Amino acid sequence: MPREPDFVVLPDKLDDFPTTISRHEEWWETVAARGYDYYVVGQPPAGPQAIVGLAERLGADGVFLGGSDRGWKFDTANVIDDYPVHIGSPGLGGNLRYADRIGCASVDTTSIVVHDYYHHLSFLEEQVGLGGV
Repeated sequence: MPREPDFVVLPDKLDDFPTTISRHEEWWETVAARGYDYYVVGQPPAGPQAIVGLAERLGADGVFLGGSDRGWKFDTANVIDDYPVHIGSPGLGGNLRYADRIGCASVDTTSIVVHDYYHHLSFLEEQVGLGGV
């Protein structure tokens, strides 16, 4: 890789918060020992308090909101103020702009490449002022 990662996401299981917690407990010390910032993963239907509590207990640097329920991701991101929030697969267009408005630190998506939707990046760069996208 040409540069170090911004953060590392602890191992999780899609839409299964109890299993995600177990995987985090198994791996967080190993990840932390590498010296990278690491994020816990919130999965639906966990509430923000449970996710923040997990982040506090494991000494995480941020929260990654995963799972298949985009509404849950945005509702949860909107109320977590204690940590930087990353939304995995937020969708495109208005969802990217909304993530920016509610203060999400970052998002990731493959939809732009898979569906050749690069115009969404151009729109963000022009309208929101996200240079270097």
